[in-house]
Amino acid sequence: MKKIRAAVVGYGNIGKYALEALETAPDFEVAGIVRRNGAENKPAELAPYDVEEEGTYTFEADVSSTSSNGRFHLSEYSLDGLAFLTEYISVPNTGSATDFKTLRGQLQVPLTAGRHIICLNVEQGGFYIKNLRFYNNEQDKNIKVTVNSVSPNSVGVGEKTTITVTVTSENPITNVKILANDLVLTTLTEPNADGQYVFEYEALNKGSFYISAIATDSEGKENKSPNKVLSVKAKRVPYMDSTPIAIPGTIEAENFDKGTDGMTYHDSNSNNEGDSNYRTDSEGVDFVKGNGGVCIGYTAADEWLEYSIDVKEAGDYYYEATVSSGTTNSGFRMSLVKGSAITTLATVNVPQTASNDWSKYQVVKGTLSRALQEGQQILRITITGANCNIDKIKLINTSTGIADITIDGPSSQEPQYNLSGQKVNANYKGIVIQNGKKRISK
Repeated sequence: MKKIRAAVVGYGNIGKYALEALETAPDFEVAGIVRRNGAENKPAELAPYDVEEEGTYTFEADVSSTSSNGRFHLSEYSLDGLAFLTEYISVPNTGSATDFKTLRGQLQVPLTAGRHIICLNVEQGGFYIKNLRFYNNEQDKNIKVTVNSVSPNSVGVGEKTTITVTVTSENPITNVKILANDLVLTTLTEPNADGQYVFEYEALNKGSFYISAIATDSEGKENKSPNKVLSVKAKRVPYMDSTPIAIPGTIEAENFDKGTDGMTYHDSNSNNEGDSNYRTDSEGVDFVKGNGGVCIGYTAADEWLEYSIDVKEAGDYYYEATVSSGTTNSGFRMSLVKGSAITTLATVNVPQTASNDWSKYQVVKGTLSRALQEGQQILRITITGANCNIDKIKLINTSTGIADITIDGPSSQEPQYNLSGQKVNANYKGIVIQNGKKRISK
């Protein structure tokens, strides 16, 4: 393969990552930089690239990125300036800066035989590109390639789906590439016993993915399948150490479950209007500094937050909510969510703790209207009256008086007792009292 002399188009840090990668790439020599906003508008001392065969070329780019924000396109330099050879190409998140994946696409216009100057134009940086390869593979519609199934076609991040492809051709098939949004996931060279090409794919990023396959025969001819859509949803994960909040215990309002808007929370807009950048994974939720820590603020009616809880002790509970408001008619509702069923536990009226000032916090107490059952559940806080700040909610078992539970092993050789006051040994499982403190012995 001929070595390509390429131009990096951009300015400032826009072209930094591509430039660094091209300088060390075996297939490239960096010939110059085109500055989009400067006097220099032409690549310097570019050597041409010889196109030996006329045709519509396929390209492959080895890319890596830790985000999905990168974008570039390929163009050709001529006396008339830069002409687009591709549309804008988004660089997907490959998992790490060192995990290179092959991005595959096709030039929009045929290349004539002869000399061409190909330019790499970087619109948005933040990615690495290691190699660009060009192929003049003939398209053969007689190669029938179909993505039969993507099962299941909706998964969560970290879950797997099975992609099944069938191919028929007059000539032997040498390989089948399976792609997601034009990123090559794998290259298969042998079908299974049923004559199908099967690949199990673990989705690492949320979004909609167009799954396709490209089959290449023994003569180098190829054809691409129509797309099937795979939907990847964010996965619900408890915020603190991926562990549900133990109840009896304290729910810190800012530590709602990780997920997406409409899944683990809902906010009325996409801006964090608060003065704290406590979290960056929850677009629109408003975090404010207050009461010696971080709270939820700038609340609006019908916004909600969900928390994975693990009730260790079934029974009746009362709550102590630490809140503030600089106005009247603020409040929220606590509910349990199970599928589409929502069961109200309490409606909390937040008093005006100061006049047009949200810095003064106060504890509001009340009783849950239903007993809590033992086990893991989803608790939702829904804003019923705007402009309340919520710091935390403590849930206390009324029958035992337990307000907090520690989950750890024995801290000493002191005797331990169950909730009935009976002495128990180290093999006892459940809530115990030791040195005047309650903890869970597992």
